[in-house]
Amino acid sequence: MSRHHVAVSSLLLLVAACSMPMPTEWTTVKDTTPTGNGVVISAAPSTIRKSGTRATMWSMIDSKVPQEAALDRPHIYWIDEWEYDCKGNTRRPLGFKEYLGEMGTGENVFSIKTPVSEAVAVNPGSVSEALWKIACGNE
Repeated sequence: MSRHHVAVSSLLLLVAACSMPMPTEWTTVKDTTPTGNGVVISAAPSTIRKSGTRATMWSMIDSKVPQEAALDRPHIYWIDEWEYDCKGNTRRPLGFKEYLGEMGTGENVFSIKTPVSEAVAVNPGSVSEALWKIACGNE
């Protein structure tokens, strides 16, 4: 196989990995709609990927109340990907996408891969801890 074919094959694998299909099942972690601010935070266990003591997982914020985002982009749903350190009880963002449609469907109006950042502590009793527990299998 030529170098060109190897490079094209590698590129196709990368594109396939980056265009992972949207999870069909979400696990609700927190629902504040009864209190009026209308936010549901969910995890997608099917997206968990583990490597050593680290795990990555997608989560979703479903804002039932329309909000204005940075740069005047209206959004209702956004899906983010986090890396969790299962031994160190920390997390760091990897990227996020904003969608106009319910449950992260419809038009993708904004996407960004987050620059490598330092991990932050997972606070006990927080939504972050609940997500960390799901990603790391510590439920």
